[in-house]
Amino acid sequence: MMRAYLIPFASYLLMPAVAYGLQLGGLFSYAVAMFVPGVLTFVFWKEYRLDFRKMGWRGLRGVVWGVIVFGAWILLEGRYPLLSGAGLADVVDFSGPLALSIRFVGFVMVTPLIEEIFTRGFLLRYLASEDWKDWSKVPVGKFTWFSFIVTVLFFGFSHAEWLQGLAAGILLNLCYYRSKSVEECIVAHAAANLLLMVF
Repeated sequence: MMRAYLIPFASYLLMPAVAYGLQLGGLFSYAVAMFVPGVLTFVFWKEYRLDFRKMGWRGLRGVVWGVIVFGAWILLEGRYPLLSGAGLADVVDFSGPLALSIRFVGFVMVTPLIEEIFTRGFLLRYLASEDWKDWSKVPVGKFTWFSFIVTVLFFGFSHAEWLQGLAAGILLNLCYYRSKSVEECIVAHAAANLLLMVF
């Protein structure tokens, strides 16, 4: 079961470098880097036991969380030194309808799914388990300071915008604890990314 979380996320981390190294071209490299983890997520979809159809009004609450994350991100923009190194998306020209469509799929759909399924769906529960073996039996939404701090640091420092990433990690963890729903975190993350894309 753990492989359903580790394999898509590992491909999400590695594919940008692989695609860029193959010199496929900026936009095509980005498309491939998003396509592979997206397909792997689909392959393991049943393992995640997500059901967006039953969210109801919680979907709207997820959007509200997303607006809050977006607000925190914008508030901190340009106020501190970033971590060095540009990501693949930073060197791609996303001008034009096709490029924007690919960017939308990658940034608003694939990225929130991959990052939330791994971070809130797996890592928080794994770190909250007593022996790190029966993590799947840990109730969704269980709080421990250790899992909270580690996942916030992990999420924050996986972004060049590390301070904004830390703030987003805190808010998305709070969304998770409040809602006990990975689906709501995915909606929040997607809403925040959509607003950032438009902004």
